[in-house]
Amino acid sequence: MTGSSQLNARKDVINQHLDALMQATEHEEVGQRAAAIAAIGNLDWQDVIERLILALSDPAPEVRLLALEATVNAQLTQALPAIETCFLEDDSDIVRGRAALCIALLSYKPKYKLLLKGTQDENPSIQLTSWVALYLSGANDALDSVTPFLSHPDAKLRLASVELLSVFCSQQDKEHVLQLLSERFQLETALEVSNALQKGLMDLGG
Repeated sequence: MTGSSQLNARKDVINQHLDALMQATEHEEVGQRAAAIAAIGNLDWQDVIERLILALSDPAPEVRLLALEATVNAQLTQALPAIETCFLEDDSDIVRGRAALCIALLSYKPKYKLLLKGTQDENPSIQLTSWVALYLSGANDALDSVTPFLSHPDAKLRLASVELLSVFCSQQDKEHVLQLLSERFQLETALEVSNALQKGLMDLGG
């Protein structure tokens, strides 16, 4: 069975149990809600779009993260207002950072003004993801603002910057990013970050 056939078969199975899945998105158990959102996130039918958008305000951050991923996978531009609310108001920094990236990936017109707010956030992780989102949106010199995070004192931020650049580096910036990662690899002392740098270099062909 081909990958396409497998996906269609999976959708057929999910379709047979759609009513139960829709009910499960309101289940009191977080795991049940998360599993349901992950399942219907593979679909693009109109009757699940509203449920995915509602999941962006679920009490559990893991459910909100899955909903964000699902909206991008299905290219649900209808969800942008709710995603923007996540970016500005969510109480989870992980959700806010993911929302910034989703805004860049879903918006037909760059949301420079909105994303620039994140670059002024008191949390440096939000600053980082906002700059990466601006880079994805085509903002001039945004990559220059991401670069300092490669040498940030916080190893978690260095790790995040390496992973984000490795995934979202554009073809035209590939050589420059390879040089940045290579230079950082020579200096890095944290094992997890070093491993991410090595992987990033390999993925980008360095």
